[in-house]
Amino acid sequence: MRPPPWRTAALWLVHLLAFAAVTAGLFLRRSPATQVQAVLAYLLIILSASALTQRILGFTLAVLAVILIDFTFQSPFGRLGADGVFDLLVLLAFFAVAIVTTQLLVRARERTEEAEQRSREMAALAEERIELITAAAESRRQAAVERVRTQVLGGISHDLRTPLTTIRALAQDAARSGVAIGVAIDEQAARLEQHVNNMLDLARMRSHTFTVVPVMNAVEDLFGALVRQVRGTLGTRQIRLHVDMQGPPLLVCCDFVQTLRALGNVVDNAIRVTPADGTIDIGTELAGEHRVALWIGDRGPGIPDDEAARIYQPFYRPPSAPADGARAGLGLAVAAELLEQQDGTIAHAPRPGGGTLFTIVLPRAAEDDGALDDSA
Repeated sequence: MRPPPWRTAALWLVHLLAFAAVTAGLFLRRSPATQVQAVLAYLLIILSASALTQRILGFTLAVLAVILIDFTFQSPFGRLGADGVFDLLVLLAFFAVAIVTTQLLVRARERTEEAEQRSREMAALAEERIELITAAAESRRQAAVERVRTQVLGGISHDLRTPLTTIRALAQDAARSGVAIGVAIDEQAARLEQHVNNMLDLARMRSHTFTVVPVMNAVEDLFGALVRQVRGTLGTRQIRLHVDMQGPPLLVCCDFVQTLRALGNVVDNAIRVTPADGTIDIGTELAGEHRVALWIGDRGPGIPDDEAARIYQPFYRPPSAPADGARAGLGLAVAAELLEQQDGTIAHAPRPGGGTLFTIVLPRAAEDDGALDDSA
């Protein structure tokens, strides 16, 4: 790893200043014996430079040291060129030692840096492998938990349907006989039966035994059936449709009954959060060449960011929900699963002016895909 430019420049400056200081100090007490002292001092500075920087500084200092020793500390002083064979051998030996040690130190430092880099890479790979192993184990654990949950949901839901049917029949008989409490029992049993059906269907969808039959349907038909379905639960609220009745009908490929069920769950959620006398907006638009978006906007308090990823989970109820047991937290979860079964999606976003805008996207159908579903 190359050091930053400022560090390289600083090391060059420090070693050149050290070279100058040593030269000045030795020059003031120069004698024939000073040559040996200069060789040792210069060699020490060259070794330091080679150990801390790139080899070019070591080579530069080695060449500079040979010139200074020959010119300043080797007699006759003040003249370049060795005066004898011995002096020439001294200079050559010094230069060779300086070059070789510089090369060896630089190589040793580079190998140390490479080893450190490999060590860091191995540590990163080991950490990544641990994370992958942990994630895989967690995924297997969640899959096992989901399988058990699906089996339990399916078993409980199936076992509850028969007694609920009996309870509703008895409650309806009591209501027809004039027993007032029979109506209340029937209403509560019907609500519980809806929860049970949701749990059973959710278990079937999770185990891939739930069947949908996507065919061509008009969005206007879906919206018409949706308004009729939720009319009794609106209270003083209103539904405002945003559909272009002048243009050609928008056709989607979906299972009419199950898509209506998903839309009903979303609208039911919108009714619960929209204040009395508020308005729920429902509309549609193209979402590309092959997709159609159906959107439902409420005027509720909105969905906090920390809950956004959890509202489609089964049995999730926000902390602000009343603890009256009226809701099981299955409506949006079932809607998301029903849409996924039909190659559809559901998403939400904050609505301008307050509330939440849910967007359901379904595959667009062409008029030559088949006849319209007459289940509307």
